[in-house]
Amino acid sequence: MNQKTRRCCLGVLAWAGMVMGMSGVWADEPLVMGSSTISRNGSEFGIYLPPSLETAGQPATLLVFFGGRGDSVAGYQRTLGKLSEEQSLILLIPQLPWFKEPSKASMADIFRAIDKLVGEIEQQSKPGELNRVVAGASAGGSPAHDLATKPSSKTNFL
Repeated sequence: MNQKTRRCCLGVLAWAGMVMGMSGVWADEPLVMGSSTISRNGSEFGIYLPPSLETAGQPATLLVFFGGRGDSVAGYQRTLGKLSEEQSLILLIPQLPWFKEPSKASMADIFRAIDKLVGEIEQQSKPGELNRVVAGASAGGSPAHDLATKPSSKTNFL
C-alpha cells in the first residue's frame, strides 16, 4: 500500500469513527462490581456496585448523592466508599456543574442518565427489591429534592 492510499484509508476510518460516535453506535461501558467511573448520556458518574449484587434476588439500596460546590466525584467515592462496602450500598455520584471539574451536562441530562442507570442496575443484577435513596450536600440539596419530588422520574426516590 502506498502512502497516498494509506492516508486516504486513515481519513475514511477517522470520518467513519466520527460519524458512528455522533450517532451513538458505540455501546455504553458495562457496569462492573466495585468502584469505577462511567458515562451515560454525556453525564459522568462515580459508581460503586457491592459484590452482594452478584446474587440475584437480594434486596439492595441505591444511594444517589449530589455533592456540594467545589467537590469532586473521587472525593465522595473515598468518603462514602467504606460505608458503601460495609452496608452493601449501591453508590451513584453524578459529576455536577459546580464541582471542581465541572460537568458539561445539564441537570435534565443527569436526571435522564440516572433513570437509565437505575434500569441497567435492575436489569443486570435483578435485585429482589431496590430501595432508592437520594441525598445532597450544600449545593447538591436542591437537585436531591428535585429528583425525590419530580413526577416525571421513572424511578421513585426517598
